[in-house]
Amino acid sequence: MKQNNKNIKRLVIFAITMTMCLNILLVFPSVSGQPACNPDVTINSGYDPEADCSGGAGAKWRNFLIDGNGWELAVGDPDAIGTYDPGWANLDFVYGGDYYFDPAGPNTFTYTYVSTTGDQTIEADVNGGLFTQTQNNGNLGTLNYLQLDVVARNGHKVEFNNVVLTVDGTDYNLCDFVADDIWNTWYIDSLDLTNGFTITGNAMLFGQAAGQEHSKISICAGYIEQPEPPEPSTVGGIFVPVDKTALIKPYIFISLVIIGLLSATIIYYKRR
Repeated sequence: MKQNNKNIKRLVIFAITMTMCLNILLVFPSVSGQPACNPDVTINSGYDPEADCSGGAGAKWRNFLIDGNGWELAVGDPDAIGTYDPGWANLDFVYGGDYYFDPAGPNTFTYTYVSTTGDQTIEADVNGGLFTQTQNNGNLGTLNYLQLDVVARNGHKVEFNNVVLTVDGTDYNLCDFVADDIWNTWYIDSLDLTNGFTITGNAMLFGQAAGQEHSKISICAGYIEQPEPPEPSTVGGIFVPVDKTALIKPYIFISLVIIGLLSATIIYYKRR
């Protein structure tokens, strides 16, 4: 009899454990493969050739050399190099100078566009201090396209991490952007940037950087035609309330099966 009681207790514990495990598997069908960071908006790889980014909205941080020459910041039109009019600065990333880029970070880069004034401001908060440059190209009209380029050539890596885009007082987490000996491009076309925006993130460098355009973080804002909304559907429908009982039927069924098997086993042992 004592042996039977021990067997019954073991069966009860086993049945309860199995019921809990099966219910957990049903509630969480998959818990693997989740990205480390989920951006708050859709980020597309590459660029959209239909987008117009030539309106003079953008910023560029470049030439991440420890002891290199040449300019490092541009605002207003980041793709105009050499014979351009926008505000720019020869901010040398040199150790021991007034400002310098620390490869281990944090180096906070920020770009802001204010539609009411037309001001575009680029900032580089590096280890040696904060550098700010402002350019005014006037109101830039409708903006709904944002492109981000991160470039690292000649065997080094550039990271633009913890990037946040602020639009109309709302912060959108964009996560991290990395280029490892490659030129990478992403774009966002799901937000209205017309009233202005701010984008900020932390830059880090791994390995000896290449000069000029071979190591950079570039941002441009522009406009892209949005597809026409679909015609309203003429097909009717009816509202069907959610059947809460149907949602839990799988759990009830499995639990009843296990309880039934447990009960039959207990009766069998008691009659022995």
